[in-house]
Amino acid sequence: MKEEWGVFLKSLGDYASGGILKFALLPFLISSFLLFGLFYSAADWGMDALQGISVEYHKEGQSIQNGEVSTESVHIEETGAAALKAILGSTVGVWVISLFVYGLGTVAAGMLSIYVSLVVVGFLTPWIVRAVHQKGWEEIPLEGDGSFFGALWMLIKQTGIMLGLFIVLIPLYFIPLVNVIAFNVPLFYFFHRMLHYDVAGEIMSRERHAVITLHHRGRLRFRSLALYLLSMLPLVWLVIPVFYIVYAANGYFHTLKTELQPEEA
Repeated sequence: MKEEWGVFLKSLGDYASGGILKFALLPFLISSFLLFGLFYSAADWGMDALQGISVEYHKEGQSIQNGEVSTESVHIEETGAAALKAILGSTVGVWVISLFVYGLGTVAAGMLSIYVSLVVVGFLTPWIVRAVHQKGWEEIPLEGDGSFFGALWMLIKQTGIMLGLFIVLIPLYFIPLVNVIAFNVPLFYFFHRMLHYDVAGEIMSRERHAVITLHHRGRLRFRSLALYLLSMLPLVWLVIPVFYIVYAANGYFHTLKTELQPEEA
């Protein structure tokens, strides 16, 4: 754990350097545009749907005039928020429903933003890895054998698997607490697979990567989980995509240096 903490701190320092920080702008702009676009689109859709709600009912009342009791029936039609209040019976109920819908929308927008950021930063991976390589890992040769079409096929393949997992896990979405985990499993799978595929493909051969994955599977998953959890924090997903690559690259370089020069580990 001490070594992993050292890798994390070095990654923070590398990320804050001018040579790497400049790469953070593109994912930030695209993610911000997507996030705000989704927010306003969802808000417009929600307002349109709310205006489409209509409730009609009759309200009867009695009054006494000149000693005679008369009954009056009034036809009332409510629309929008007033209709929702009439259905739920209180303003508090409207607030609860609104918070739930906007909360779910925010989580969904954040998860989609993570996906888009990972795709965007994937195209920047070669330059980011080279920048990290120049910050203390020059003695380790870059032997990556990745290709654009290989990465594109991997993206299509893993996106399909992720969507398949979302469908398969639908029954679990209706179980409280379990649904929180089930909803994140497909995206975390995609996140883990694409992150390490992109970074390792720029640093080493597929055969070497397979060996490292076999020997350090737990550590690689820990790094992915740590980054994924950080990404779920509000607004952090806007600035962290490039750090994905920096942290994963430093981790691989540290592992390679340990294997090549055990006495320095």
